[in-house]
Amino acid sequence: MPKYLISVIFLVFCSINLISAQSLDFFREDLVFKLNRESLSVEGEYYFRNLTPAKVERSLFYPFPQDDDHGNVVWFAAWPTDEPDSSVVLRKRKEGGNFHAVFPPYSQRAYFIGYTQELKSGHARYILTTTLQWKKPFELANYKLWVPLGIQIDSLSYPPDKIDTVKEYVIYNWSKTNFMPDRDFEAWFR
Repeated sequence: MPKYLISVIFLVFCSINLISAQSLDFFREDLVFKLNRESLSVEGEYYFRNLTPAKVERSLFYPFPQDDDHGNVVWFAAWPTDEPDSSVVLRKRKEGGNFHAVFPPYSQRAYFIGYTQELKSGHARYILTTTLQWKKPFELANYKLWVPLGIQIDSLSYPPDKIDTVKEYVIYNWSKTNFMPDRDFEAWFR
């Protein structure tokens, strides 16, 4: 095969991947973290835009922390918020889960995603830095961390904007605009 033909095929392949990568915009997330001594639960809505005139279908990967402080993921769920009775989970593995996402042309769509992961120590982490792969900051990100009154938070990787107490919980709140995470969300507690 001539070298110029190999170059042309390579350029076409790269162009298709670039167009595909630019077709979806992950622009917002609204999440609630619930911490107890045994596990961290994460639930929320993840917002995407299809920026093209074509329908986009993708298997999206959702990572789970993998280190000595985090154990098994005992529950993982995903569905489009406009179809709450339809699970789109394709696979759950130790390192993360895949879900099938469909976006009509020039549309905006939110997906509910949730998981519960066992904790082996007084440290919990939610992976935020994968946002860098989307190559743009969140337009808006809202986070709430619910902690029972019996648990003492020693440190958080991001200082909260506001702290509330409701019944038997302390609720830490964050609201960020134009947010490109430079570290994961982490809580150290006892």
